[in-house]
Amino acid sequence: MEHLIRDLNSPQNQGNPDAINTIQRQLQRLQREPTAWQTGLELLNSHEPLLQFYGALTLGQKVKVDWERDRIGGDREHVSQLLEHLLTCYVRFATAGSEVVVTKLSSVLAAVFAKPTSAWAHPLRHALSCILAGRYLPEKSSASIADILGSPTTLSGATWKAVLRLALALQEEHGSSAKGQVDHRYEIQLTSNAPDVWQLLHYTILSFSSQIDTSPSIGQGLPLTIIADRNLHEKLLAEALHQVPLWTKFVAENITPFSNSIQLLLHLLEQPLLAEYCMPCVATLQGDYYRLLNRTIPDYRSQVNNSAAANHLMDNMLSGYFSPDGTAYVEFLEAVVSQLDCTNDQYLKDPEIVVVLERVQKLTGCQGAAMVEDDICQIVLEMMTTVAEGYNDWDEPSQFDDSLTNLIKDVCLATLVKVQYPSSELDKQTAIWDEDEHTRFGDFRFQAKDFFETAFGILGPGLAQDIARTVTQSAALSWSEFEAGLFVLTSISDALTNDPEKCDSSLAQIFSSELWTQAISDSTQIPGRVRRAVIRLLAEATTYLQRNPQFMISSLDFLFRCLQIKAFSNQAAGAIHNLCDSQRTFLVQGLPQFLGTITTLNNISLHSRGKVLSGIAALIQALPSEEERIEPLQKMLQLVQSLEIKEWDDINIQDDDAPDPLFDRVSMLAAIAKGLQSPSDTPIDLETPSIGNNTFWTNGPGTPTQQAILQMLSESWSRLLEPQNGDLVAVCCELLRAGFKEAHPSPFKFAPITETELLCALIDLRNSNLDQTMNTSSCFVSAAPPPMPGSSSNIERLLQRVIAITKEAILTMNSPIPDASFNPPSSICDFIVRCMPKFGVEILGSPSALELMTTIFDFTILLLRSTTDVLPRRIAAAFFTSFLDLTEPSSKFMHNTAASFTLTSLLDTYSPTILGSTLHLLAGECARSEIEVFSQLLRAFILKQPMRAKRIMQEAIKPESAVLTQKALEATKSEQRARFVAQVEALRGGRKTNEIVRDFWISCKGGQFGYVT
Repeated sequence: MEHLIRDLNSPQNQGNPDAINTIQRQLQRLQREPTAWQTGLELLNSHEPLLQFYGALTLGQKVKVDWERDRIGGDREHVSQLLEHLLTCYVRFATAGSEVVVTKLSSVLAAVFAKPTSAWAHPLRHALSCILAGRYLPEKSSASIADILGSPTTLSGATWKAVLRLALALQEEHGSSAKGQVDHRYEIQLTSNAPDVWQLLHYTILSFSSQIDTSPSIGQGLPLTIIADRNLHEKLLAEALHQVPLWTKFVAENITPFSNSIQLLLHLLEQPLLAEYCMPCVATLQGDYYRLLNRTIPDYRSQVNNSAAANHLMDNMLSGYFSPDGTAYVEFLEAVVSQLDCTNDQYLKDPEIVVVLERVQKLTGCQGAAMVEDDICQIVLEMMTTVAEGYNDWDEPSQFDDSLTNLIKDVCLATLVKVQYPSSELDKQTAIWDEDEHTRFGDFRFQAKDFFETAFGILGPGLAQDIARTVTQSAALSWSEFEAGLFVLTSISDALTNDPEKCDSSLAQIFSSELWTQAISDSTQIPGRVRRAVIRLLAEATTYLQRNPQFMISSLDFLFRCLQIKAFSNQAAGAIHNLCDSQRTFLVQGLPQFLGTITTLNNISLHSRGKVLSGIAALIQALPSEEERIEPLQKMLQLVQSLEIKEWDDINIQDDDAPDPLFDRVSMLAAIAKGLQSPSDTPIDLETPSIGNNTFWTNGPGTPTQQAILQMLSESWSRLLEPQNGDLVAVCCELLRAGFKEAHPSPFKFAPITETELLCALIDLRNSNLDQTMNTSSCFVSAAPPPMPGSSSNIERLLQRVIAITKEAILTMNSPIPDASFNPPSSICDFIVRCMPKFGVEILGSPSALELMTTIFDFTILLLRSTTDVLPRRIAAAFFTSFLDLTEPSSKFMHNTAASFTLTSLLDTYSPTILGSTLHLLAGECARSEIEVFSQLLRAFILKQPMRAKRIMQEAIKPESAVLTQKALEATKSEQRARFVAQVEALRGGRKTNEIVRDFWISCKGGQFGYVT
């Protein structure tokens, strides 16, 4: 092992990962040998620090992993000898100050202490007694901690630190054992040792305090002297304060050492330079143990807030100097606020809480950019958001209404400053922040948005008026301030537009300001972020523009100019779409002008172009009659077509990155189709036939327009089955679905026969996006009217096409030479399920129903037996669960003679296979994540077909049926399997079935796969 350790740390091997891995595997193998106990002790007693460390590491592994296997705990003498060797080495290394080895050896000793068979009761007093003696002593010879600390002797700072490290190791061992199941026995052991630890921690703090405070009341004349310089004393203090919160959980009945330690800690806060050690401890105690603190030190919070350290940190943070101890103080304040019930005014009657809130309010005005220089602003704003949200829940008027309202108003104005970008960051050309800094600042703005929304509920329109006045009338107008004001107003835009009488004046102040006029001008000197803020506000303030048309034209002109600037194109297109979609009846009078802009869309991205076209299409939809829509729609289609043809002529066909004109054309048609849909707030009843001329676009005056659309689609449809055309399939399906949602008449709602033909052309195994196609087919079925005599022919045709590709899929899946690239079209199952509510009786009652459903069942069973992917199995299980719902005696399907015959035949034929495959998977062969979905299938079988399920399951669990694997049969007894079937049957599909199934899965899979509870 010594040779391997040297090789592992040799510089020659550090650049060779393979060699390192090989050496590590060899070391790990040697560490598992029974002889490694002796080897570890020999390494620990060597003279090289490297070998000593690996000796401790080896012994730690042996204690944690091989204690029971090597039967160490069963031999009391062996444990005693091991402990003697370990403590002897611990004393030597602690005295020598070998910090790294002491840390690792402390972990070994803690691991021994955690073993129930170690019978080691008080490790700290035992270890400290051995250190004072300079050799190993039996535990029964150990003195108490109080006696040790009361003896007039000296210890080096390094030795004292070793004792503190052992105390920390005991806690770390508890933390590692708490991953999963808490070891309550070990917690009892820690509790019994907690008094020893608290005496040590208190003495450490007291010893340090005596070094910096000459008053007689602070530790003068301590019997045991810790010899250390100021630097080492501070390290000991830091170690002790780090452990104070860890051991607070184990404070026993006698809380005097704890109380004395905390009083000393609070005394140290009068030394601002010690805040880096004290304040994190203070914050953690307030966050986790405030009830204990309130009971033992009632004025704990006020002592912290009134301390010199807290005041010093406040001054630093307000002037823009931030430090970890400052952040810890803010976390202390956050803990206090989080523990308040802010939903009534009782907390404001406590003067201490008023002080806390005043400090939090001050901290909202710290100097420095949010989360770039000022890294506490997010925590501070979260606290104020908590207070504001609680105030919104107050039911009764209060004497504190005015003070709290003023507090929130002050925070709003401070946050308005905080969300301002530095002037250099308003434009990309001058920006100096990196991506991470921009992200952090953006996260703060997102939180500020939530705060302003909450504050508006308290301050009302006055908040908007204050913001508008601040950013338009301040003495030194700046783009940073103006952009921040627009951001805030956009954050509360919903509230502004819902109360126009009170809030329109705020927006009018913005829209009439000099800075707004400059911002929407064609000047090239306007910062980019200001333009974006203007676009965002216009996108949200659509109802305001409708009420104030004097601003509409200039706003639209600005948006269309931004459309031609690449950096703002997408945002401007979105704003144009929002305006057109939400104010279509108002803007429809400007339709000719909007149509004229289409020719300017040549240089913008496809996404932006689609947004604009969708917005213009919304204006066409707002025309009062179908006849009036023909001409503008034709003009729009002609311009789109000519635009695309022009692009096609300019394309170098050898360029793989060149745009696909057919894809672009269909994308634009899909955008137009979505724009032509009825407004989102118009109720649509798919079950009720529309009133009016349903054939206007399919066989009336609008026919040429719809034919032009179909003609443009025809070339695209011929290419959809080409490889790598999944994106084109997706956009074609998007276009079809836009028509499904509409009631007749609509230009993009084609005749059912046409929609069926288009879908059937896509239902092909060569389709690289077949799942999207099947989902679209499901939408077609859902949107189709309820069946009437002779009306389901289109559905039947679609179904026949689905059956055809299902048969092809079955052949491929059953091929003796598997096709690894083949992806079974499992979405077929969902399509069949979606057909059943409306057309199930007709489908299952048809002459070919049994043949049709046999194909579907054969395919779904292949999915259920899939071994390569869990998703097809989950889909198959869901399909069969839905199918079983149809077989319930009270269902409409079982009351139809033909449909009932089909369902009964399928049950007779496939129930053994379905239920057998399900049991096979639940007997340890499915993934843990699949247990629930297969349990649902089992429950459905029991509930809908109880007698059939009982008979099949009783046969399936027998070894001769060969349903369960040999592993499952060996892992369970026949009585256990029979009991499982009886329990499942008795529950009759009840929810507890899942628990029974889970336990059966664990039994078959193996106990190591059990759930952690």
